Amino acid sequence: MQRFTIIEGWRAILAWWVVLSHTLSQSNLKLSGKEFNEIFANISVNWTDPSSIANWFGYELWQQAQSGKIPVYIFVMISGFVITHLLSMRHERYDVYIIRRFFRLWPALFFVLCLCAAFYMIDMPLRNYSHVLTDPATGEVLRDPETNRVLREDMFWQHFFLESTMFHGVVPDNVFENATQMISGPGWSISLEWQFYIVAPFMLLAFTKGGWRLWVVAAVLILCAWLGVLHDKKPVIFGTEYKWGPPSFLPHLIGFFALGMLSYFLLKKLKQTERPLTFGALIILSAGLIANSFQGPEGNFLPFVIWAMMFVSIMTSGTVFHYALDNKALSWLGTISYSTYIVHMPILTAVKKFILLNEPLMKSFGYLVTANPGTRRFDNQMEALGYPGVEFGTPQFEAALNEMGLKVLSLGSAEFLILMLVIAWPIVILVSIFSYYVIEKPGIKVGKMIASKLTGKPKSDFPQIKAPA
Repeated sequence: MQRFTIIEGWRAILAWWVVLSHTLSQSNLKLSGKEFNEIFANISVNWTDPSSIANWFGYELWQQAQSGKIPVYIFVMISGFVITHLLSMRHERYDVYIIRRFFRLWPALFFVLCLCAAFYMIDMPLRNYSHVLTDPATGEVLRDPETNRVLREDMFWQHFFLESTMFHGVVPDNVFENATQMISGPGWSISLEWQFYIVAPFMLLAFTKGGWRLWVVAAVLILCAWLGVLHDKKPVIFGTEYKWGPPSFLPHLIGFFALGMLSYFLLKKLKQTERPLTFGALIILSAGLIANSFQGPEGNFLPFVIWAMMFVSIMTSGTVFHYALDNKALSWLGTISYSTYIVHMPILTAVKKFILLNEPLMKSFGYLVTANPGTRRFDNQMEALGYPGVEFGTPQFEAALNEMGLKVLSLGSAEFLILMLVIAWPIVILVSIFSYYVIEKPGIKVGKMIASKLTGKPKSDFPQIKAPA
């Protein structure tokens, strides 16, 4: 069976784009859309001045780099393309297909959930695994009468069970608080992927056979659009608004999956034309522009531009894309990219906590990790250092730092980001390797073994074939 090997290179880049986005977030260097709008409003671009262009381009690059959703949207289109290819080539029974897909996703996800459970049980929670308690009669938030703090109920194991089913992305956050990403973080998109795997064969049947099947798919999409579910909007059903944090419910991004699926059929058709690259890129960009128009002001056209570039790279050989992406290093990183994607978030959060909670170790490197300025903990910290009453940012504080020979290490600083890159990223790679070779790959083999028993046929090993020119 033909395998589009250049996709592995793209997967590597997209996975590490997500890691970079979350590293910036964990380092408090991720700005909101409003903050970027204010920055761009104050930038006057002079297209004849290289420094002005570089300044504008730097902020634009920063804005796109910190967006973790853009690579996820591209991953979604890749899934639509690849699953359509697999279904078209293998002609498997549904039970065989779904078992293989389950064991493609679940083992690595469950490994990460167990990793988070280990952190939880040694009293190092990486997230706030709790729910706000409310008065069942009035719906008011309950507070401690002495401290006035919001009372919360520990819900870790309920979330653990829900995420283990891979259906947590279906549950609105206002039905089960933060159900979509309470533990695993990026696991919301794994639930989205699993939902797509379940319905993909039926979508493919509708696209290829047409007739009433296609009308059913169209009716479902129209219903979702009418309810306001498409493109991460908040539907109101029987007077109740349902909200999801990320777009984890399949109708949110089903159009992106469908674009990936249709791109596969387009690839087959365009190979018979005289100018396949021009027509292919234009059609995908046009489809992206139409899809983007439904997303309102929050829409971003970049995922469709990158997908058009990917489409061209899949169709060709010997181009700049192949020299840059179709190599052993990126292909290997692409092979372990699913493990990288799913394991990186708890590691980043653990390293962040390690840095912030190890004041003696950081002092040995010449840094003072301060508590939040203005808090009782900060006052106690300064008192323990022999500088009682000193306030953050004052001349007395600067004088104290000079006496101790230290620099402040705070969230939002370049030094903190560098520490995150130096410490966390090598750990992400090592854990990704472990996850792939010890968890993910054996899990895939188990799925193949069960599938082969269901079919009563020996497992087939498909040769790897480069995409034709």
